[in-house]
Amino acid sequence: MNHTRTLYTDTMAVIGVVTAILFCGSQAIKTLTTTQGVSVMQYVAFTSSMSLNFFLAIASRKNNPGRLITQQIWQLATWSLCGILLIGVVIVSRNYQWMFMDMIIATFACLGFAVTCIWVKVRKISMRTNPAFKAWNSIFLKSIPQFFWAILILADGNNGLSWVAIVVGHVSIAMRLIPLFISLKEEGVSDAKKWLLISDVSNEVSWISVTVAWLIV
Repeated sequence: MNHTRTLYTDTMAVIGVVTAILFCGSQAIKTLTTTQGVSVMQYVAFTSSMSLNFFLAIASRKNNPGRLITQQIWQLATWSLCGILLIGVVIVSRNYQWMFMDMIIATFACLGFAVTCIWVKVRKISMRTNPAFKAWNSIFLKSIPQFFWAILILADGNNGLSWVAIVVGHVSIAMRLIPLFISLKEEGVSDAKKWLLISDVSNEVSWISVTVAWLIV
């Protein structure tokens, strides 16, 4: 890896860590005053996704150690830890009450993840290396819950979601999509890149729905 590429990936890794802290930190601060339009199960779902990918990345690093996978592990670890702390803040907050939307998000996330795991087992596919498993995991645990979050905001209000989280969410996704598009253009399409594109595009589309709901309420 040349110096320019190393500098670029290092910068992306730092941004990934910072966005995790900013997103979860801004939401934790918001939670201290209001949880309007917020679902704790949405936080649980995306934190579960990050934590699962964290353990998969550690397993992958044992077979293929390197700078990039180490950076990914640090980013996923930061998102997982910050997500857990955010969930804790919401749970102990006197402002939060369990909602029907929490049950809907939990049901879809659990069913989707279970079906994906069954599919992997039946097809005898490796969870550590198969890009389709990681993509479907992201869709069921992040993208679909975010569409429900948009519906919740329209129904309940947007006071519980900070503008910092809105902006950071888009920045975080863009930091993955930009190098992916560059890679697709310069190096061509692969199965791993295809599924990564599906995962991140679905994540961005669902976050756009959250943003639109937040803007119009």
